[in-house]
Amino acid sequence: MKKILLLMTICMALLVSACTNNSAEMKAGSSETTESTVNETTSASEADETAPVRLEIGGLIGFENCYCIKDTVVGDHTGWAFYNGNDKQIAYQFGYGCQDKPEYYLKDLDGDGKEEMICNCVYGADGAERVFIFKNNNGVAMIGKCNSESVAASIDAEIRGANKYSEYYDKDSGTLIFRGSEDKSREMKIDDFVFEEYSKDSI
Repeated sequence: MKKILLLMTICMALLVSACTNNSAEMKAGSSETTESTVNETTSASEADETAPVRLEIGGLIGFENCYCIKDTVVGDHTGWAFYNGNDKQIAYQFGYGCQDKPEYYLKDLDGDGKEEMICNCVYGADGAERVFIFKNNNGVAMIGKCNSESVAASIDAEIRGANKYSEYYDKDSGTLIFRGSEDKSREMKIDDFVFEEYSKDSI
């Protein structure tokens, strides 16, 4: 009788132990699967939010393999940085209405057979409209800025504040326009722009 009781006790102990182990293994497996799913979801979400928008352009004002990256977005105000094939920034365009792609125009302004890049830009803080011209000077990116005081003086217009006059490229007429006080305006030529080597701090 004692032998039967001992044998039954051992069997019960083995059965309880097996159930406990199976339960632990099932819990461990479930936990690992959940953790893996959460990590993958989080990583994908972070990648979507931080991935920069890059557009391939190709040749641009004498530079090869160019591309641009959307690098600033504040509401619907967007900035695009242009790079050459050596990953050196060569131009910048910013403003409103260019969320999907940058706004730029290519035209030979000085008649040398090489196209310049014209960018209409609008500052987000005060809405000032400016036009910048970018060109390649023997492999060096240059930026041209309107000599606004000289142009304003030529039409007897006053400059009373950054957003009180505007500069822009009119794509319909293919001309650069300066518009000053009292709606006085005139067409600008490339000689109305002062050029310097482009850097990120140029604008």
